[in-house]
Amino acid sequence: MAKFLYLTCCFLALSCFSFAAQPPKALVAPITQPDPSSSLLAITLNQKEKLVIDIQSPFSWHHCSKGFPLVSCHTSQCVAAQSYKPPFCHLEVPKIPLKTPSCTCSTSPSNSITKTCASSQLTYTNVSVSSTDGHNPLARVGYSKVFMSCAPETLFKALPKGSSGIASLSKGPLSLVSQFSTSKAPKKFGLCLADQGVAFFGEGPFFLLPPPGRDVTQLLGSTPLLKHPIDPLGYYIGLKGISVDGQAVKFLKRMLTFDALGNGGVKLSTTAPYTTLRSHIYRAFAGLFSRLTRGIPRVPKVAPFDLCLNSTNLVPTRVGYRVPQIDLELSSGGNWTIFGFNSLAQVSSDVACLAFVDGGERAEQAMVIGLHQMQQNFLHFDLVKSRLGFSSLLFFFQTTCNNFNFTSGVNYCPFQHSTVFSNYHYIFPSMSPLNTPNLLLLCSLLIFSIHPPSFQASFLTPISKDKHTRQYTTTLLLKTPLQPTKLIIDLGASFAWVDCQNNYTSSTYQHTPCNSTLCHDLNSLACANCYTPAAPDCGNFTCALFPENSITGNASIDDAMIDTLAIPTTDGSNPGQIQVIPGFVFSCSKSYLLKGLAQGVVGLLGLGRANYSFPRQVSRDFSRPNVFALCLPGSAQPNVTGVGVYGSMGPYNFLPGIDLSESLIYTPLIVNPCTDSIITYANQNSDQYFIGVTAVKIDGKEVPLNKTLLAVDQTSGIGGTKISTVHPYTRMESSILKAFTAAFDNAASTMNLTRVNAVKPFSVCYSADGITSTRVGPAVPNVDLVLQSDDVVWRIFGANSMVRISRKHLDAWCLGFVDGGPINYEYDHKQAIQIGGLQLEDNLLQFDLENNRLGFSSSVLLRQTTCANFNFKTNNSIS
Repeated sequence: MAKFLYLTCCFLALSCFSFAAQPPKALVAPITQPDPSSSLLAITLNQKEKLVIDIQSPFSWHHCSKGFPLVSCHTSQCVAAQSYKPPFCHLEVPKIPLKTPSCTCSTSPSNSITKTCASSQLTYTNVSVSSTDGHNPLARVGYSKVFMSCAPETLFKALPKGSSGIASLSKGPLSLVSQFSTSKAPKKFGLCLADQGVAFFGEGPFFLLPPPGRDVTQLLGSTPLLKHPIDPLGYYIGLKGISVDGQAVKFLKRMLTFDALGNGGVKLSTTAPYTTLRSHIYRAFAGLFSRLTRGIPRVPKVAPFDLCLNSTNLVPTRVGYRVPQIDLELSSGGNWTIFGFNSLAQVSSDVACLAFVDGGERAEQAMVIGLHQMQQNFLHFDLVKSRLGFSSLLFFFQTTCNNFNFTSGVNYCPFQHSTVFSNYHYIFPSMSPLNTPNLLLLCSLLIFSIHPPSFQASFLTPISKDKHTRQYTTTLLLKTPLQPTKLIIDLGASFAWVDCQNNYTSSTYQHTPCNSTLCHDLNSLACANCYTPAAPDCGNFTCALFPENSITGNASIDDAMIDTLAIPTTDGSNPGQIQVIPGFVFSCSKSYLLKGLAQGVVGLLGLGRANYSFPRQVSRDFSRPNVFALCLPGSAQPNVTGVGVYGSMGPYNFLPGIDLSESLIYTPLIVNPCTDSIITYANQNSDQYFIGVTAVKIDGKEVPLNKTLLAVDQTSGIGGTKISTVHPYTRMESSILKAFTAAFDNAASTMNLTRVNAVKPFSVCYSADGITSTRVGPAVPNVDLVLQSDDVVWRIFGANSMVRISRKHLDAWCLGFVDGGPINYEYDHKQAIQIGGLQLEDNLLQFDLENNRLGFSSSVLLRQTTCANFNFKTNNSIS
């Protein structure tokens, strides 16, 4: 389903808009080859408009529809548009007297491929492109009043099919480079030219796969961009010579510098398909290359080339055919090396030709470096410092221009504040059907009457573990009529979200207006308008949110929604009658956001420290304490169900009559000053839950580790210990895990445990033979997380530290802690320790936000109960 959103954000910032918490430092756009029969490449704007890349055009031009806006001839943009014409264009722009009160701006758009121009008008349009952190696209960013020229149909001759005009990336004031630049995104751009390449605008770093990615800005040589005496828009570099296989090409070197009239020199072009050389240089160059390849059989030449080889006699390598390398010797020092991939053009299955052409004796430039020689090279144009960065062939670095990860990505922290408008367009797949183990339980509760809210009640949700993904899920009753809705539990998520794109049917849903108090309270950054018929996932002037899948790292932008939710009450021992929240606030999502989630899941239940998380809405709507408790099941069996209790300090009664609230130990919850969600918000604390681990012990002996990593940095938010329900195992920063596993292994050796080969993702495994079972799991060394003092310890026994691996010829217990990588600013790689699901199972955790503390029980197995021992037999007297 196609959907267009016109987003109105919180703060105007001239004509640039962004959904990130500050103006973007960089933008990214795909480069494609619209027509395989043409070598020309295009940049994609507005998600579908393909404009051929021209790095020397004074302005962009495109098809204009009827009624396009006109620009006054007295504007600075008109002056800029009329200030330069290419030498081949001889049209005269009408001179308008300054006193003329009303006039429009005439232009002379040109086609540098056919060397033609035409008369037309200057106009402007809205353009959207993605911001980026260098790894992935982030939010769509819109620019209003991007100035372009219209163009008549005659000017489109020789442009590839599927293209709609020219994208100017010149030095000119009306180029896209200039119009996209801001204080945060200076006049810099990068091109990685390929049939599926990438263009960047602004500051790096810029990463290409394979993971963890190569920052291509670190691979670059550099040379000055020269100022041309006649052409202020094009890009010129200084060469002092050319060599082939280390042998200098002999020609008049003064041709490589331009004279006072601009003749000579070396120019870059994205519209010249191959590098052209002035005849004097070409003959010397081609002659030397021919002599050095004389052992390779020739074939008849193929226009426009003069030297063609039988490619069946050529040896392929990582960087193309093994032929003499060509070095462009830079005046500033160093070489731009051209390997076989860029020096030869494959014209048929068995013919490859030297991809340089004779430009004639009177060629304006001595050398024009063409598109073929720039493909699969990364070029960085720094217009601030007037320098060109170049990588040479990326194959040499085991990556390609096709390797930018165009899937949705992440943001960083900290940020400042600034936003305005954008346009969005999404097309997404459908979701999977509901299939929930708690369906019968929830349906059984429906046989009792549904009551208006009771101000003495606390509430519960059943919790199951998915055996395939190890994710924890719950099923709530949502919509009208009430329908079981299976959601993944995300302890740190700010709000709930549900797929509204597929089969969302309810008679009570409402969208949230942009100008409402609720929208303000949601800290919404955007407003959405819908250009398709109204539907749950499609509203007008609707408050927009950013639902996130914290497992895959994906996010989308969707409508804030209100609908009816029903949940059972509890007295701490049994479920009672169903109570209704008529105005439950959540976000819609696109179906694609369900990728990576357990089967049957249609959304996410956020339990974070935010105003509209599920626990906070329950406590506010029913005037209950802002407290909730989780007891995650230790098994993925269908009949094993844990429990969440909301709005209650206790009791938490489990069979056989054990109140786990009586065995809680408390430690402060620590506030992380920097949001660590995928979409980052300015001046907002993290909604995740952190505790102050000060040391780790194995069987009472402290693990030697860098304790500075255990504290949350109050500026960047990195470090510290986070509790997570979306990671199946505790993740430790690499150096901590190394020290931890070494200490555990030393303690295990004293117990005569037999080490076996590790099974990924674990680092240490032991033979199950000889490991005895106890009430709290396999008999292995105990792990202690030491908190605010030595006597406040979260003890982890074998049931929560070890994972049983049973395969053919292998029966082992593996230490259930995994490598989280080094700490950095990337999403989900900022903490020293992330306590995962295995370590939380069959532990009761109470999140007391009234007193900003965490209550924890350690393993309830010591109390001769489990999290599956909550009695789900309904007591209808509880209301």
